[in-house]
Amino acid sequence: QAWQAYQAVIVLPEISFAPEPSGVEIAMQKLTCLPKPRSADWTDAYLAAFASLAGLRMVSFDKGFKQYGELNLLMLQAP
Repeated sequence: QAWQAYQAVIVLPEISFAPEPSGVEIAMQKLTCLPKPRSADWTDAYLAAFASLAGLRMVSFDKGFKQYGELNLLMLQAP
């Protein structure tokens, strides 16, 4: 079912894949040096660095992204 959902979403005109921006590793390193790191910070830091450098907006339910102040973040709330 997950692959079916993926296939249905990936063909939408507003969906595209962005190449990894240059400098994402350096930006990620800076974001992983925040106080009180969580294990999820590695993944979140990569996604936040990627979005920031690519000029993209991060859309998430995960409140952990709020720690990345310069991130263009849209926080979603479950109904």
